[in-house]
Amino acid sequence: MEDPEGLGEVDARDEFGQVGSSVAGSVVCPECGSAEQIPVVFGYPSPEMWEASERGEIGIGGCVIFEGQPDVQCRNCSTQYNTKTGKSSSIHWD
Repeated sequence: MEDPEGLGEVDARDEFGQVGSSVAGSVVCPECGSAEQIPVVFGYPSPEMWEASERGEIGIGGCVIFEGQPDVQCRNCSTQYNTKTGKSSSIHWD
């Protein structure tokens, strides 16, 4: 399978000892293994952001920006994680 971003196979353990692995250039969920993801949006959530979150279009990341923050949320189990490191966040906003 082609790897357009050059990420190769990822073997990153999160704080729970779970391992993420590369699927089509992105990391699968370190909690449940699903490859279905939605983007995590940061900033003070507007009513429109909450509505989009309720529809399953985005994950709410909160107002605090930090290095290595999650960039996607699993559609299956709502775990937020970073696709470059495979590390999940212990914070769940929904």
